[in-house]
Amino acid sequence: MEGHHYAGLALFYSADPGPVFLPLRFDRSWLDMQRRYLHWPRISVHWTAGEPGVSDVLAADPATVAALRTALDAPGGGRLLAWGETAGTERLRAAVSGPADPGGGPVRRHGQASFESKREAHRRFSECARGRPEILIPRQEVYGDAETAAAALAARAEAGTGPVMLKSDFGVGGFGTRLVRPDEIPTQDGMWALLRALTDDDAIFGVVPLLVEEYVEPHPLHCQLTYDGEITGDGVADRGTALMHMTGTHYRGATTGPGALPEPLRRSVTDFGRAVGAMLAAEGYRGWFDVDFVRARDGRLAPTEINARRTGPCVAMAIAANLGASSGRPVVVRTEDTLPLPRAIPEECLHARFETVAGVLAGRGIAFVPTLVTASSEKVPYAGFALAGASIPEVDAAMRHVVRLMSGFAEEDEA
Repeated sequence: MEGHHYAGLALFYSADPGPVFLPLRFDRSWLDMQRRYLHWPRISVHWTAGEPGVSDVLAADPATVAALRTALDAPGGGRLLAWGETAGTERLRAAVSGPADPGGGPVRRHGQASFESKREAHRRFSECARGRPEILIPRQEVYGDAETAAAALAARAEAGTGPVMLKSDFGVGGFGTRLVRPDEIPTQDGMWALLRALTDDDAIFGVVPLLVEEYVEPHPLHCQLTYDGEITGDGVADRGTALMHMTGTHYRGATTGPGALPEPLRRSVTDFGRAVGAMLAAEGYRGWFDVDFVRARDGRLAPTEINARRTGPCVAMAIAANLGASSGRPVVVRTEDTLPLPRAIPEECLHARFETVAGVLAGRGIAFVPTLVTASSEKVPYAGFALAGASIPEVDAAMRHVVRLMSGFAEEDEA
């Protein structure tokens, strides 16, 4: 179900969306609230089944295929966008536009999985870092099974080495990644128990190989960064950079726009991101991608992974592009995907509270755009939104104000 909630972010894959097909339903009043600020003249929202997969369900429906063809053939119709490039999205493109679709998916010389592999990403990073002293490549070791990894980590602990990042080869949103400190693994048996616990808690850890990577102590400022680009037949196009907001290894949101990154950092992130994109293009990939970085304490940038798909920060970038185009000036956008709610509440109650928040922020010149709105009644309820303003201090202050307002609603409920 978690993936279905995040599917709502498909509305923000583009600054100017057309028909959007979602495997979940939400009240259309949310769309009215979003369009209060966003210029979306062509958008329409359609509900569809999510099994066996949205792309295949759409491709099998002649009426949907015809509607997509009409939308794509219209003046300014654009192209078909998906969260990631899969065999299903290629089948949908073939059904809509034929196999020769010029805006189609990636050419898979090595298979889609290799573009997402953290092990393969480390190889690409090492090659692209040559001649770039501002880039730090952490040492990475690969283990074919958990028992071997446990023995190696226990040996590191006994030798008094520092913490490491334990990673599965694949994972999204920070899942499959764990910081392991020496005091957690005093013995091989202790490490083996930790690995078993990780496998129980996070199924991604049941997949080998396991990667052990040198931990990079983050800089206190601007420490989690990302570059987004898109590879087309014309090469690598920049789509944006952002400061990511994290809780541990898990992504929460991002800030993009003027001042989000100091200019020297933005240039370095962009330069390296383009180099990685050129390597991906040479290997046959076509489509959206990002490169994530940790900024080390000495100021160098350590690239951590490649995502061969759209990710959370692209939502902030699309909203910034939309608002910037309609206002004629650059806009700062900050997103929050997982604002915890103190208790489960119905969707209509969340809508009422967000309307109150939006009204308060409008008086401060801040746009409030709801993004993730269907998880408020889950066992662990949360909601997502975007804030837009003229400067970093404005949107950061607005974020603190939203947290206070939402906390105030909870206190009113308890009274």
